[in-house]
Amino acid sequence: MSYFSKVKLTDGYGFGVENTPMDELRAVSPVRLVGSTFNGSTVDTNFWTVTIVASGGTIATADLTTMPGALTLSSQTDATGSVIAQSIRKARYVGGSSNRYRAQIQLGDTGKTDNTKRWGMFDGTDGAYFKLAGTTLSVCTMKAGVETAVASASWNGSTTVPTLTNVNSYEIYITNSKVYFVIGGVLMHTATFSTSTWTATTTLPVRADNINSNNTTNTVMYVRVMTIYRLGQLETNTQYKNITGVSASQILKYGAGMLHRVVVGTPVNNATIAIYDNVTGTGSPIALLTLPNSAVPITLDFKCPFATGLNIVPSSATLNVTVIYE
Repeated sequence: MSYFSKVKLTDGYGFGVENTPMDELRAVSPVRLVGSTFNGSTVDTNFWTVTIVASGGTIATADLTTMPGALTLSSQTDATGSVIAQSIRKARYVGGSSNRYRAQIQLGDTGKTDNTKRWGMFDGTDGAYFKLAGTTLSVCTMKAGVETAVASASWNGSTTVPTLTNVNSYEIYITNSKVYFVIGGVLMHTATFSTSTWTATTTLPVRADNINSNNTTNTVMYVRVMTIYRLGQLETNTQYKNITGVSASQILKYGAGMLHRVVVGTPVNNATIAIYDNVTGTGSPIALLTLPNSAVPITLDFKCPFATGLNIVPSSATLNVTVIYE
């Protein structure tokens, strides 16, 4: 018989605290997967893709000079134009961990008719995000291009909308069955999916966009930082694949992962090994290796994330290649 009552420790979001069977407190260190702050006056195209869709009028813009230290997305006066900023890399979701989107966003107004601003972890087809459409702030999930939006008046947490023209911290926590939307450390809404998945993929980029649909008044959003963190370890346990006796495309994984190491046990002079972030032997190359004349095995370390898949194409069937990845 216990003389002490059992107390379940939870935080302000309702997330519970647990121990291991050995009475050790479970803890994780957040690891940044994608995204960054913005510095200088040039958008770094090694990390960000900026897409401008223009149909006339004054073309929408993205710059780091209007407000130094923040990426400014301006719709300008193009009635059906838009500007999109999205991370090139995607944040891989790992079972047993959750991913957290965190951004600091400041809007230039409280909303314009026929204008939509969105920010979150999504790719335009799948994901979760905040949306200001006209003057209505909503939280949204999207699966295969179909959006589910919940306006602020219907949130199941706090329904108090912050001052949108001030900078606010926005967070989105995702699991396979729930999505939590947080503003300024306050849980605003929890979306629960008990009978179906909420997105076709949980491996997502960070993205912000400013879209006109007949608006001709310039409206802006300022992005000081956009990131996605894994609330768990960066690496998982690896596996390996030995490839020999073939000289054709080999699919090692569908979806995101990390390439750790390539070991060539029998180098063939001038033979090649092509490695792609893809499920086919084309596009998105990670590396094209040309082997030297060597009497000893060659080991190449990568520690390189991939998003779409992992494909290896050896040029010679006499090669013996072992690929270590997760």
